[in-house]
Amino acid sequence: MSPIIHSDLNLTCIVEGDPVPSMYWLKNGAHVIPRAQLSADNRTLVVSDVDIPVDGVYTCVAGNRAGNDSSSAAVEVLSEYMFTILN
Repeated sequence: MSPIIHSDLNLTCIVEGDPVPSMYWLKNGAHVIPRAQLSADNRTLVVSDVDIPVDGVYTCVAGNRAGNDSSSAAVEVLSEYMFTILN
């Protein structure tokens, strides 16, 4: 995923299970994700006005008594300006 700098990053994790799984998010393996807000059910992670430090691998982890599963997405923030180098 490649959001443009100063846009919003929205990541959604769709989970199903019985019993309903609990879930949490990681960034580069860490539980602390600066400036992130979570939806009430923790399924959507939002970072507003992204900048370069937002780059990384985001992982949602879901689990219940039947087990755990996870899904990851790599995020690389793009500059709003593109440059071409001519030789």
